[in-house]
Amino acid sequence: AAMSAFARRGHARGHLSVLSVEGHPLDHAAFRAHAGAAAERWPEAAPALSALSACYDAPPPGLTVHRLVPDVTLTLAVGEVEDVLKDALLRADAWFLDGFSPASNPAMWTDAVLGHVARLSRPGATLGTFTVAGAVRRGLTAVGFEAAKAPGFGRKREMLMGRLRGGPRAPAPAPATLGVEAVLDVPPGGPVAVLGGGVAGACAAWHLRRLGVPVVIYDPAGLAAGASGNPGGLVTPRLAAGDDWTARFYRDAYLYAAAFYQEAAPGGLSRTGASVRLEGARAAKVLGSGVWPDGALLPHADGVFAPGAGILRSGAAVRAVAAGTEVVEASPAWRPVPGGFEVEAAGRTRRYASLVIAAPLPADALNLGMGTSVLAGRRGQVDVFAGSPEGTVTGDGYVAPLAGDLMAGAPYAPAALDEAASPTAADTRANAETAARLTGRTPGRPLAARAAVRAATPDRHPLAGPVPDLPRLGETHAPLRTGGAPLSEPPVVPGLFALSGLGSRGLVTAPLLGAYVAGLVAGTPAPLTSEAASGLHPARFAVRAMRRRLA
Repeated sequence: AAMSAFARRGHARGHLSVLSVEGHPLDHAAFRAHAGAAAERWPEAAPALSALSACYDAPPPGLTVHRLVPDVTLTLAVGEVEDVLKDALLRADAWFLDGFSPASNPAMWTDAVLGHVARLSRPGATLGTFTVAGAVRRGLTAVGFEAAKAPGFGRKREMLMGRLRGGPRAPAPAPATLGVEAVLDVPPGGPVAVLGGGVAGACAAWHLRRLGVPVVIYDPAGLAAGASGNPGGLVTPRLAAGDDWTARFYRDAYLYAAAFYQEAAPGGLSRTGASVRLEGARAAKVLGSGVWPDGALLPHADGVFAPGAGILRSGAAVRAVAAGTEVVEASPAWRPVPGGFEVEAAGRTRRYASLVIAAPLPADALNLGMGTSVLAGRRGQVDVFAGSPEGTVTGDGYVAPLAGDLMAGAPYAPAALDEAASPTAADTRANAETAARLTGRTPGRPLAARAAVRAATPDRHPLAGPVPDLPRLGETHAPLRTGGAPLSEPPVVPGLFALSGLGSRGLVTAPLLGAYVAGLVAGTPAPLTSEAASGLHPARFAVRAMRRRLA
C-alpha cells in the first residue's frame, strides 16, 4: 500500500523506506501465490507486488534489506514484534499497525510494543489500524497518540487513525553504552564530502545519491587506488558456529552485497559459488545455527558450499559504483565550521553539512580514545597464475577463477598504513603454495601480482557510525570507571562519520555499511540492529578503555 501510494504521488527524487516486522513469514511459494492473487484483485498494486515477489525468498531471522526498485528500500525483520522494535534504529513517519486482532494476537498490542511505536516515531507521525478495540485506543493514547475512529474499508465498518502529539515523547529505555539515537533525532543531511575513493567511500556515495543527497568523493589517488583496486576479490560469507550479532551482521552484509553489486556494478560479480573449508563438527554447527536462510549454505565434502558467492572484478566495480559522483583527485584538508565542515582541495574550498571519513589515513588521524592508533595496516597480495581452478575455494587463503586464469591470495602481514606496497617474490611463492594446497595441483606460471595495505581494527570489526566527541564522552561515561552506567549514549561530533577498518572483508561489508552511514546522514531506517550498531560504533574502543580504567 505504501509503495502504491508513493508511486501515485510521483515524488521527484524521493525515497521510500519500509520496515516490515514478520513473526511467521510465508514460505517462498506461498508468498508468490498470494502476491499473484492479490495483483489480480488490485491491479494498481501489481507493480509493487511484482517487485516484492522478485526479491522474496525464505527470510532468515533478523534483518534483511532489499532494494525493490530504485526509490524503494524494504527492510524485512523476522522475529517477535517487541524484540524487533526494541532493537530497531529508525524514526517513522507512518505506521501500518496490521497485527490481527488483540484477541488473536495479544503480543502485537502490549503496552511495551505501543511504547516502542511512539519512541521510534518522528513528531507528528501518523498511524492506521483496522482494529477499534478500546484497549488499543487507550494504549495508543497513553503513549502520546491522538487516536480516533474513522470509516473502515471492505467489511470493516470502522478503523482507527492517529497522530503523535507534540510535547514529551514516550520514555526512552535506559541509556545504552553505545547508540545513535541522537543522530536519528537530528540527521545532519547534505551535501556530504566523502574522504576516500575505495569500496567504502564509493558505496557510501552510491547510497547517498539514491537518497537524493548531494555528495563529492575526495581521494588524492583517485578511485580504487588501494586494495579495492585489485583485479578480483571474493564476495563470500564469514561463517560462525553460533548466533549472535556478529553472525547476523556478516550474514546480512554478504546477502546484501551480492544483490547490491548486481544492481550497482552490472556484470562485475561472477556468482561462481564457493566452498569454505571447515572441519566437520564446525561445519555442522554452522549449518545448524539457524542463522542462514534455506539454500544459502549447503553441506560440502570439505565443509560448506555457498552457492551465491562469487568473484568481483573489484577495481572495475568500484568505478561503476562511483559513476555519477564527482571525484576530486587531490589531498583534502578539512575543518569543522558552524553547521558543518569546510573541505579544501585543489585550490577550492567547499562547505558540507556532513563528512564521511572512508579512507585509512584520515580515519587513523581521528582521536578515538585509545591513546594509540585504533587502525593497523595489513599488507595483502593477490597473484594470478596460468590455469584455472574448478571453482572458488577458501580456507586459510583462497583460490578462484579469474578470466580463464587462477587467482590466489592473500597474505595478511602487519604493515604501516602509509606503506606503498609492492608485490614480493616471497608472497608470490606463498600464494602458489596456497593454490596447490587448496586445489591439489601446482598452479601454472605467475602472470600478474598486486599488493596493497588494508586497515584493520583490534577486534577485526569495521568502524562505522558517528565519531565520538571525546571530551564530552569523558563526562557522560565517567561512571563506567567505577562499574556504573553511562549517563547518556556517546556524544558525537555533529555530522562527522567514520567508515573504515574493513580489513579483508571490505567488499562484503562496504555495501551494507555504506547504506547504514548514508541512512544516518539522511534520516532513513538503519539496516542494522542497535546491537550491531553498538558493536561497530567508533566510540567502542574509548568506552572499553574506560571500563578497564585505562582512560
